[in-house]
Amino acid sequence: MTSFTKNRILRDRYKLFSSLGRWAKRNDRDEVWFFGAGDCRRILAGKKFTAKRGGASEKARANGSESLAKFYDDWLMFREDRTHLIMKRIATKAIFARLKELRSSIPTYGVSYMVGSDFLSNFSEKYVVRAFATFFDIDEVELTRILQATTPAIDILGLENICIDSLNEAETKLQECYSILKELRERKNFVATLSDAMIGQVQPITAMNVIINLVADGIHPTVSALCSEVYLRSKVDKYNEDDRLTGFRFYEEAPFQYIARRATENCEIGGRQIRADDRVIACIAQCSRMGEQDLTFGYGRHGCPGRMLAETIIREGVNSAEHHIGEYDDIEIDVEWAASIGYRVPIEMIIRKKND
Repeated sequence: MTSFTKNRILRDRYKLFSSLGRWAKRNDRDEVWFFGAGDCRRILAGKKFTAKRGGASEKARANGSESLAKFYDDWLMFREDRTHLIMKRIATKAIFARLKELRSSIPTYGVSYMVGSDFLSNFSEKYVVRAFATFFDIDEVELTRILQATTPAIDILGLENICIDSLNEAETKLQECYSILKELRERKNFVATLSDAMIGQVQPITAMNVIINLVADGIHPTVSALCSEVYLRSKVDKYNEDDRLTGFRFYEEAPFQYIARRATENCEIGGRQIRADDRVIACIAQCSRMGEQDLTFGYGRHGCPGRMLAETIIREGVNSAEHHIGEYDDIEIDVEWAASIGYRVPIEMIIRKKND
């Protein structure tokens, strides 16, 4: 019997996933993982499973941090009501229009890379931040301030034990972020455009939460995906021109490895009986890696509204990076991945010339 534990996943996740069949129960956690595209689509799109997570918002509300609780309630990954669909539709339409305005090209200048240094910190992070700032038509300093102000609130989502001090810090920083966004709305930029499109449809505070969501939950995965795209292109023999223009490989090392849901009623998936309140995992990374269907950006009502933006930045970022690194046949890449099950993110990526 194959051991299905955290340590085993971290040791060789994709080989393990391929050996587990259609589904498998974790040995060290009470959750069932599904690896087929059809089963994962049913989990992500079906009404018998919920994305709602009440822990963070409930604790924030009990602490008297109402705006922080509202922030978690509005998070697009977890919200499931009609307002969620309105927010997602408006955001997707606005992003498409902005990309059309930019002619699907986001100009970034002055980001270079020296072979032999860390590609993550010296190119990918800088390029993606500059690209997002250009897209939103704001200053990089302002964008960085938004990221810094929302980090404490987002970090809480990954904590099992949330302390009062963490909630208080997150609430304070979130208010700073709202002040920044209110200032930005006074100027003619994409922040104002997106905010104006939502106001009247949703509460003003919800509109700001969506903007934070798009920025804070978009930059870091895009940074990781850009690194993965360059790394994986170096592993193939040759790319033709069509691949360079339209093809992606980063889904083979998808930033988000899985999506968790809880069953709202008894049901059956892939021959496995699921009880109400069971935790199930859609292993989207394995689906995408096996070529069944690219679920890297989610599926159904929780599909990522920023997909077009991320793919545009990754495509242009790779083209820019290739000017600095040269031919893939002439380089070798060493990547150190974070010790995480849910995220496939590099913590260092060194590109070297072969035989140096």
